Amino acid sequence: MAAWRRDPIVRQARHAMRIIHKDLLLGILFTVLFSLCAFVFVPFAVEVMDPQGVTPATWPKFVSLFIAVMALILAVTSYAASQKAPQTERPSTEKIDWVKLGLTIACLISFYFLVAWLGIVLASTIVFVVFSRICGKIDWRLTLVLAVVIPIVLYFFFTRLAHVPMPLGIFYDLV
Repeated sequence: MAAWRRDPIVRQARHAMRIIHKDLLLGILFTVLFSLCAFVFVPFAVEVMDPQGVTPATWPKFVSLFIAVMALILAVTSYAASQKAPQTERPSTEKIDWVKLGLTIACLISFYFLVAWLGIVLASTIVFVVFSRICGKIDWRLTLVLAVVIPIVLYFFFTRLAHVPMPLGIFYDLV
C-alpha cells in the first residue's frame, strides 16, 4: 500500500468526503420522498370534508413539507461542502445499507395500513419500536418508554388542543 494512503490527513479527508456524499444522497432521497408524501400520499389518504381552516390533512402535510425542506437544506449544504473539500485521488462513496433502507420503506408502508386498523397511537408505538431497532442506537428500555409516551402525548395534543381528529382504528368504540 502506498505511504500516502496511510497518511492520517488523507484518510480523514476521504472519510469526510464519504460523509458528505452520503448526506447529499440522503438529502435528495428524503426531499423527494417527503415531497411525494405532502403532495401525493396525504391528499390521497386523508379525506377533507371542509377545506376551511385546520383540516386532518394540515398536520401531516406540514410535517412532510418541513422534513422535505430540512432534507433539501441537508442536500444543498452537503453539495456546497463537497465543492469546498479538497479532492483526494477519487471521491469514494460509502455503501448504502440496502437492508436498512428496505426495512425502513416497508415499515413506512405498513404504518400506512396499520393506522387504519390499529389507530394512530398503537401503530405509532409499533413503528417507533421497529424504527429504533433498525437504527440500533437506543437501548430497549428507553425505546419502549419513548414508543409509548410520544404517540400518546402527540395524540392528546392533536385531539385536545389542535382539535384534529385522529384515526382510532379498533379503539373507536372505546372513545
